[in-house]
Amino acid sequence: MILGDRNIFELSGEDHKRVRSALVSFLKPESLKQYVGKMDGEVKEHLEMHWQGKQQVEREARRDKFVACFQEMLVGMWVVPVNLPFTRYNRGLKASATVQNMVKDFIIEKIVELEQKGASPHQDLITCLFGIRKDDNEEALTENEIVHNVMLVMVAGHDTSSVLMTFIMRLLANEPAVYAAVLQEHEEIAKTKPSGEYLTWEDLTKMKFTWRVAMETLRMVPPVFGGFRKGGNSTQVDSRAKHRFQNPAYSFVAFGGVERGARRDKFVACFQEMLVGMWVVPVNLPFTRYNRGLKASATVQNMVKDLIIEKRVELEQKGASPHQDLITCLLSIRKEDNEEALTENEIVHNVMLVMVAGHDTSSLLMTFIMRLLANEHAVYAAVLQEHEEIAKTKPSGEYLTWEDLTKMKFTWRVAMETLRMVPPVFGGFRKGGK
Repeated sequence: MILGDRNIFELSGEDHKRVRSALVSFLKPESLKQYVGKMDGEVKEHLEMHWQGKQQVEREARRDKFVACFQEMLVGMWVVPVNLPFTRYNRGLKASATVQNMVKDFIIEKIVELEQKGASPHQDLITCLFGIRKDDNEEALTENEIVHNVMLVMVAGHDTSSVLMTFIMRLLANEPAVYAAVLQEHEEIAKTKPSGEYLTWEDLTKMKFTWRVAMETLRMVPPVFGGFRKGGNSTQVDSRAKHRFQNPAYSFVAFGGVERGARRDKFVACFQEMLVGMWVVPVNLPFTRYNRGLKASATVQNMVKDLIIEKRVELEQKGASPHQDLITCLLSIRKEDNEEALTENEIVHNVMLVMVAGHDTSSLLMTFIMRLLANEHAVYAAVLQEHEEIAKTKPSGEYLTWEDLTKMKFTWRVAMETLRMVPPVFGGFRKGGK
């Protein structure tokens, strides 16, 4: 494990509470205020080195080694975790071990400073974590807990800050009016400071507009979209509850093109297996979930091909509407010479993409709407009232229509606000053409 097994993400119960409390004690304004000038100095040094034509700056050799290993470790965190000598993951583990040993050396130095020189317990994260004591005056955290959580904070702070700065630069480049307002705000602060003096906490409090720009950038491009925790306890669902939550096959609205029955059940089962295979390590061996996902995908694709044959017959013989479903619509698109515009594989693969995208985004949205309605009683009451008013205008058993949906003004705003707070898609990747 690159970040170590005693970091806060791997802990639970009392251990998690204890380590979390220690980290929070450092992330207070009293501690952060001391770092404003240091961060300003680092930024200025970086700009002088990389942005003003200067190719090198004197640096401490230990720092250079630390940065190189840290970067190697970051690469190892985002690759397939196969620990073989020639893999990036293996190099990441070795770099992680080097960084951890260097952090342990820092801990020894900080202990000496605390004991001999009376250093402030809030001067840096290591000193703060080491300075926390239990009631019996023993250290609250073990050395491994300090090391692993320092590693975690470094990685988390590096990634989130770099993502935010990248997208703030993009926003300022694309929005001249915003850039001008930010520049004016910074120039006004610079006029009040002697040349070469670093920023202070008081200077940061004057950056009202810059702060709003940062908050809006975080809203539009959140650098962290969620987190995963290991469950501390298992919950046994009794047979009655299990029966109550087993949805019949026809409740899978994503598969409207497949009639109810055995074929639909098979389609749903393979689709679910395929979804699991999409989110695991892509190692194609017979016993892996990825391998089962590939097999399930092949089965789903063959079933979609069978549906294409059926839809093509319906179009040719029965004059089906080209807009009745996605497959029929894609089959209906023609070139100027009346040939089909898309190949069979293009139709199959894009139907697969739409099914997966529609399934994941819809399920996430419905999940978080339910959470919002459960937590916000006033919102729930307003949504319920809106739906009851629509239901009064419809005969019993009649399905909703498009006109009914257009009346759900408040429900739509709830959905939009949920998507804003918890976006189900946080980004995408495209292969460069050149």
